[in-house]
Formats: sequence, structure tokens, C-alpha cells
Amino acid sequence: MIRTITMLAFWVLAAPVAAMIGFPWTLIAGNVNLLYRMFMFGAWNGVRVTGVRVQTVGWIKLDLSEPTSSCQITFSNIDPPITIR
Repeated sequence: MIRTITMLAFWVLAAPVAAMIGFPWTLIAGNVNLLYRMFMFGAWNGVRVTGVRVQTVGWIKLDLSEPTSSCQITFSNIDPPITIR
């Protein structure tokens, strides 16, 4: 519970800053790369703030040249940010 609150507090502080910088840049430049990078930075650092270590296993075995789909069962609020990779 405390880890979830810590992660959400980090996002509450980081989201307005990202929105004030990322949204105008996206509208002016017409490119979402900065907004995507800011989201990824926030997601990963939100997970790191909680003290969770993430290890990717089996990523190399995926054939990314073909369309793939996956199904996930989440056990906590920290699972969705980890799976956006």
C-alpha cells in the first residue's frame, strides 16, 4: 500500500510538469516523441521510487517482425507501468 502511494505521489508531482512541457511541444512540433519519452521516464521512475527491481526475461525470444499479442494478469497497481515497455 505504501509503495503504491509513493508511486502515485511521484506521478502527481511529475504529471503537471510533463503536461506543461509535453503537450505544447507536441502541438507545435507535431511530433509525439518528447511526450512518449516523458511518459516512459515517468513510468519507469515511478516504479523505481517504490524500490521494485524490474528484470526483462524472454524479450529476445519474441519475433517482432510479425504481429504479436499478449495477455496479462495484473496482481498489483505496479504491473501496468512495468508492462508498457
